Amino acid sequence: MRAARQALGAERRSDLNAALLAHLAAFLRGFDRPPQTVAAYVPVGAEPGGRLLIEVLQGEAERILLPVSRPDGTLLWGEFSGPTSLVPAVFGTLEPPVPHWGTEVLDQCAALIVPAAGISSSGVRIGHGGGYYDRTLAAVRASARHRGVSAPVTVGLVYASEFGVAVPAAPHDARVDVVVTERGACDLRAG
Repeated sequence: MRAARQALGAERRSDLNAALLAHLAAFLRGFDRPPQTVAAYVPVGAEPGGRLLIEVLQGEAERILLPVSRPDGTLLWGEFSGPTSLVPAVFGTLEPPVPHWGTEVLDQCAALIVPAAGISSSGVRIGHGGGYYDRTLAAVRASARHRGVSAPVTVGLVYASEFGVAVPAAPHDARVDVVVTERGACDLRAG
């Protein structure tokens, strides 16, 4: 999957990302009220969304939370305060400087936008093998159940060729609610 993504080439990925980001923005505009807070990620290399993902999200939400990878396999979250504020981190990623918060800060989010290498037609996502997002999404959903509220909508970003693919599934794999590709948004909650 990674090799196929790389083989698309920079120009093709740029075109795909422009369409994907337009569909993501339209999806977020479809909420009952504009989302105040969304959580996302800073795409690395050939990841969908590209360098404009955060910029597009700035036009759709008041606050953006970004992940901070910890050595213990968990994610903390910090607030995006501009592209020059991001600092280099593990795995070649960029992350926000302190302060950082635990998963509980995601309770404030309308949507959690997560990376994936591929997503099955039932919403099972495969990432890069660390399980960071599976643990995070499980914690967010457990917190919402405990509080008797709806969990934030989980949105997976992939290219259309990476959606509906065979993905190994284990009980701990967290499914996404919505998949956004360059062809549109597919809400899996509707069946």
